[in-house]
Amino acid sequence: MNLDKVAEILKKGYVCDRCVGRQFAQLLTETDNEKRGQAIRFVLAMQYDSGMEAKINEANFYGFHFHSRKVKSKKPGKCSVCGDIFGELKKKVEEIRKAVKGYEFGTILIGTKPPDILLKKEQAVWDEIGFESCEPIRSELNRVLGRMVCEDLGKDVDKKAPDMSVVYDFKANEAVINPKPLLVYGKYRKLVRGMPQSEWKTKIYKTSVQGVIERPLLKATKGDKTSFHGAGREDVDARCLGWRPFIIEVKNPRKRIVKFREMLRAVKKSRKVEVKGLRFATKIDVRDIKSAKYDKKYRLVVRFEGKLEGLERIKELKGATIIQRTPNRVLRRRANKARKRQVKDIRYKVLGRNKLEIAVRAESGLYVKELVSGDGGRTEPNVAGLINNKVKNIELDVIKVYCD
Repeated sequence: MNLDKVAEILKKGYVCDRCVGRQFAQLLTETDNEKRGQAIRFVLAMQYDSGMEAKINEANFYGFHFHSRKVKSKKPGKCSVCGDIFGELKKKVEEIRKAVKGYEFGTILIGTKPPDILLKKEQAVWDEIGFESCEPIRSELNRVLGRMVCEDLGKDVDKKAPDMSVVYDFKANEAVINPKPLLVYGKYRKLVRGMPQSEWKTKIYKTSVQGVIERPLLKATKGDKTSFHGAGREDVDARCLGWRPFIIEVKNPRKRIVKFREMLRAVKKSRKVEVKGLRFATKIDVRDIKSAKYDKKYRLVVRFEGKLEGLERIKELKGATIIQRTPNRVLRRRANKARKRQVKDIRYKVLGRNKLEIAVRAESGLYVKELVSGDGGRTEPNVAGLINNKVKNIELDVIKVYCD
C-alpha cells in the first residue's frame, strides 16, 4: 500500500474512513472498509507526525494529537467523496420495510442506485490514484444496506434467486421492489372446443385455458396477472384430452403459499379444464418447457365431399416425411417456410359413407389438419391427395402428449 496515494485522496477535503478504506478493499480479509480506513488514517497520521512531506487537508486528522507537528484540525463536515451517504442508510431501511409490507418472502436481495454526482466523485478519486485495490461504492452500499435490511426484517440474503429484490434509488429517494414471479408447473386437459390456450389481447373468446387456471391462483397469491407457457398448443377449435405440460407465471405475487388441492378443485369446477401434478417450478423448467419437442397423438373426425375409396393408400403415410409449408390459416403470424416432419403412425376407421376417423402419431411441429386436407398443395403427401377426395370439415382432438 502506497501512503502517497492515501495523501492524494485526503489533500482536497475530508474523506471518511469508509471511503479511504474502500480504495484498498482488496487488501486483507475478515475486516471491513471502515476499519481499513481507520487503520490507514492512523498510520498516515504517524507518518505525517514524523515529517512526511504531503499536502493533506487537516480536517482528516481531527481527534489526533501530534507530537512533532502543529496541526489545527476542526471538526470535519461531510465526506467530500460520499457525502456521508452511509449515515443515511438507517432511514433507507425504514423506507424499504414500508415498501415490502404486505408481501410474503423468505429471501431478499438489495441493490442500490447511487446519485450520479457520487459516482463522478468516485471516478475522480480513481483517476488520481488508480483502482487496482478498490471496491466500487455501489458494491459497498449494496452489501451494507443489504445486511441492515436482512437484520431488520429477519430475512436471508439470496444472490441467485431471491423471492424479493429491492433497488434503492438515492436520487429519487425511492425503494423499487421486484417480487420474484411465482412459477407453477402442471399438466392440463382442455375439455371443450372454442377456447384458446392463452388469453388474447382482443376479447374474442370468453375465457381460455390460462384464464381458467389463473383465476384461483391469482386469488391465492394476490398477484397482478399471469403469463402462460405451454408445451405446444392446440387449435382453438380442438380439444386436448391428453395431459399437456404447462407453467403458469404469476407476476407481482403478494402471497407465496398456494394450496394446490384447492386449486385443483376450483379448476375442475369450470368443467372446461382439468389440471394435475401441480408443483412450484423454476426458470430452468420454463426454459425446458419452451424448448420441448414432444410427439403427439391426434384423433381427427373428417368429413369428405365424396364417397370414401382407396383408403388403403392412407397407410403409405406411416413413417413418411412430410414437407409442409406454413399453413394458409397461420401465415399472418408465422414465417412462410417449409418444414419437414415425420408421421410415426397413422390408422383409420370408417364412420360413414364419407366420414372417417383418423388416428395419427406425429413429430412435434406437424400441422395435422393440413396433413389430412393438403392445404391446397402446401402439405405433401396428404390424406386427401392419396384418396383423391376433398375435405369438407375436420374435428380434432389431441389424445396424448408423449412427455413422460
